[in-house]
Amino acid sequence: MNAGIPQGSKISPILFNLYISDFPTSTNTEIALYADDSVIYSSSDKIENVIVNIQSHFDEIQKWAQKWKIILNPTKSTAVIFTYFLFSFLFCQENFVNKKKNNKKN
Repeated sequence: MNAGIPQGSKISPILFNLYISDFPTSTNTEIALYADDSVIYSSSDKIENVIVNIQSHFDEIQKWAQKWKIILNPTKSTAVIFTYFLFSFLFCQENFVNKKKNNKKN
């Protein structure tokens, strides 16, 4: 049995907002929502702090997703790092959602 509504349905954004009403928050990150898309961001003088902040938040999101039986799609997750240094923009793609799982295999 399949459940859900068709992607792009007019009711999707409303249902999304109801569904995420208990979405995990963090004091070290911010969340921006638009329709059914979300951005989680953090800033710090040290990149290591940003990575820890976002990874910690994603760990909480994973627990929330398991509770509600939501399947996260890591291929739709991208990390973008912006620096303040001129000509020193660093862009990277990081799979935060599966990072813990991948580390356990090592």
